[in-house]
Amino acid sequence: MATSGVATSGVATSGVATSGVATREAVPRSAAHVSTVRRLSAARLCREGAYRRTVAALREVYPGDDHTVSGDVHVLPGVASHGLARRDILVYLPPSYGARPARRYPVLYLGDGQNVFDAATSFAGEWGVDEAAENLAAGGQGPEVILVAIPNGGDARLAEYDPWPAPAGLPIAGQESQAAAYLDFVLQTVRPRVDRAFRTRTGRGSTGIVGSSLGGLIALYACLTRPNVFGFCGALSPAFWVTGGKIFAAAEERSAAGLRVYLDVGRREAGGRMVPQIRRMRDVLRRRGYDVAYVEDADGEHNEEAWRRRFPAMLAWFLDPAARPPGDGNDETA
Repeated sequence: MATSGVATSGVATSGVATSGVATREAVPRSAAHVSTVRRLSAARLCREGAYRRTVAALREVYPGDDHTVSGDVHVLPGVASHGLARRDILVYLPPSYGARPARRYPVLYLGDGQNVFDAATSFAGEWGVDEAAENLAAGGQGPEVILVAIPNGGDARLAEYDPWPAPAGLPIAGQESQAAAYLDFVLQTVRPRVDRAFRTRTGRGSTGIVGSSLGGLIALYACLTRPNVFGFCGALSPAFWVTGGKIFAAAEERSAAGLRVYLDVGRREAGGRMVPQIRRMRDVLRRRGYDVAYVEDADGEHNEEAWRRRFPAMLAWFLDPAARPPGDGNDETA
């Protein structure tokens, strides 16, 4: 598969420049993991059980032998709408999905989806969210989740993830935001297709959205502006700085009972300069009545390795409100 730009399959693989590749593997991988990946016929996606699945090895969908997918991941190929770039949507199903046909599952939508399951499609290493979900599920005995990975739009990533025009000082300063179109794409195209194809729980309390860096920015904005849809937000190292303060004003103007927000930041990101902004957002959201879990990672940098390390605790909290992340309560002030 291509490693930059938008591949012919429709998965965008460029992203924010970071360093460091995740190396921890919570679940051993083998060729069996590759064989569990399915390609879905987009033309036949309709009601549960009425679409046709064709089994294909992952390498037949995306050529190469360096795939690192664990568990059961499906592909919804070539999804496009609202004038945005066509891309494949990747859907992880939990271990008990096939054995428990009456069960429905909560859903977590993830930005920069090419980075979350597979090193072969990632920009700078994968998050290992499939391994995190497999470990938490404990073979179907623990809490389980459907994970929907939505790749970014390649060169349009900043436009899709920043709700405001690009600020001065960036190479694409003044570029118009496509965030509204992106969120419409997620909610009017991707979500209905996922809900039709898989046994999802569709209530607000069972629906979350997660991202890192710019993806964390759009995840929080989505929850602030669409609180009837999302009951959970995960913003890992969110890039609030690109908004010139506008995201803080947006947070101050809104409140939503029952919304849980996970915020984190590494103290080694940008020489520590990101920490005051994330603490500021923590304080704004708490003042507005949101349930905020806040974690500072003493060794965290702005990269996939750090997000991989922190993702499992965030996922556990999404699935169990009593399972607050270790380190929550780091309430130092800026």
